[in-house]
Amino acid sequence: MDQQVAIKKLGCATLQGDREFFAEMETLGKVKHANLVPLLGYCSFGDEKLLMYEYMPNGSLDYWLRHQSHLLDWPKRLHIIVGTAQGLCFLHHMFIPHVIHRDMKPSNILLDENLNPRLADFGLARLISAYDTHVSTDVAGTQTT
Repeated sequence: MDQQVAIKKLGCATLQGDREFFAEMETLGKVKHANLVPLLGYCSFGDEKLLMYEYMPNGSLDYWLRHQSHLLDWPKRLHIIVGTAQGLCFLHHMFIPHVIHRDMKPSNILLDENLNPRLADFGLARLISAYDTHVSTDVAGTQTT
């Protein structure tokens, strides 16, 4: 069976690159949900760090909002919003340890062939104990232009 995949190559041996690689492996290696991009595999050899994901043929929500917004009617937009919220709810409340994404933006919401949203890029994610009553985290994330 042929399957298309997406390969994410992380930056060379930097502390931030290593941290992001292990955060994604740790998070997506354990978590399975309809609204999360499935991690299919990974490779770390020397300075090379690769993550293999299921391919999302409709790209990112960011692309659709910038270039195809006329094709996103309100029912499709609501479908994407609800699916995104379901993924975040699963991460924040249902999965243990809880996961805080910390880099939620349209470019990190990928769309499958049916425009189902899939949360991606867990490089800045933090795992939080289910027993924590207060979470303090530094401001994190990346900006889009």
